Amino acid sequence: MATGKKILLGLGIGCGVIVLLVGGSCVGMYYWGKSKVTAAQAEMAKSEGGKAALEAMKQGATRGQGGLTGAVAGLAGAGIGASVSMMSIQIVPSLPASEQADANAAFKAFAERSARMKTEDMDALSKAIDRYNTAVKPGMDAKAKAMETEQDPARKMQLALEMSKVDPSAARAFVAELKAISDRL
Repeated sequence: MATGKKILLGLGIGCGVIVLLVGGSCVGMYYWGKSKVTAAQAEMAKSEGGKAALEAMKQGATRGQGGLTGAVAGLAGAGIGASVSMMSIQIVPSLPASEQADANAAFKAFAERSARMKTEDMDALSKAIDRYNTAVKPGMDAKAKAMETEQDPARKMQLALEMSKVDPSAARAFVAELKAISDRL
């Protein structure tokens, strides 16, 4: 029986050592990960884009979505805001000069508030983008087809510039929908 007790004692000590090693490793990984996150946040805070991402995480957390869910929701909204801001490059110049300042303000306001978007806001934005794309697609397709067949490089460049401008009524409608969504945020 003495050998049986020695075996059990050896197994107990071995399992205890393994539990201590695993537990110690987990604690060490936690502090190592925490230091990496803190360093990344400090680095992000140095840039404008990083500041926006950090603010987006905070916004997601203040909407009652703590932890990772809040961070992901906030970053998703901020990412969508950045993507929509890119659309302004095509939309704003398509509007009359008298409307461009208001359109720029609408895009800027949306970008600042986009981290607070909820699912219904994202759905509304998605539908607005779909309506905009449907409205401008026929003109874009015709210009693209003309550009493919054009031989004169100067005319090709002119067609490319024309492709960057869209129907002002479609641009105006999208800006109005974007402003309505932004006002709800």
